[in-house]
Formats: sequence, structure tokens, C-alpha cells
Amino acid sequence: SLRLRLRLRLRQPSSPWGTLDVSGIRPRKHQNSTSMAASAAARPTLQHFLLRQSALNLYRQYVRASRLAQDGTARSSLMEEVRREFASRRDVTDLHTIKYLVSDGATRLNQLKGMLNMQRS
Repeated sequence: SLRLRLRLRLRQPSSPWGTLDVSGIRPRKHQNSTSMAASAAARPTLQHFLLRQSALNLYRQYVRASRLAQDGTARSSLMEEVRREFASRRDVTDLHTIKYLVSDGATRLNQLKGMLNMQRS
């Protein structure tokens, strides 16, 4: 075994380190598939970063669209609602859910822009 070979090699008188007891050293266990899957799910992928960028761009577009509101209280209440919506979904990590939320947010943004443009006319 590996332990026996290490012990024999280090007990030779030519070894400058003397003896080394490796009885407490155990080989590293491989992670099982469930813990590997859990650790992989916790790590963001490239797709997560791209969708995060899309969500941030969507938020910026909402900020720009809120400037179209004529009334200051309407503008502030609109931005408060946008902040609340984005904050409530901050911890979503499922890629399909994030894609859905970004596309739904883009649809809502287009509807909001249409309403605000009609209000200005």
C-alpha cells in the first residue's frame, strides 16, 4: 500500500528527514454526484453573467423610461415599484426563470413606454 511504501522509504538511514508516520493520512474521497451537483449549481456560469448583464440593462432602461413621466410623484412611485420588483427577484438562480423574467420585464417596459408616450402627446 502507499502508506507502507512511504513508511519504508522514509525509514531508510539515507533519508535526511528521518521517519514520518503516515498512519493518520487517508486518501482523499471523491465527492459524490449530489454534492458535486450542488456545488456546480452554486457556481455562476457564463450564462448567469450574461443574463445578469441583460437584467442590469433592463433596469437602466426602466430608469430612462421613468424620466418620460411628467409628474415627479409618478416618476418616484414608478421607480420605487421597479426597485421593489427587481429586489424581490434578486436571489433567483435558475436560468430558465431568469430568462423568463428578463423577457417579461422587456415586454412590460415596452408597454410602459407606450403608455408614457401616449401621456406626453
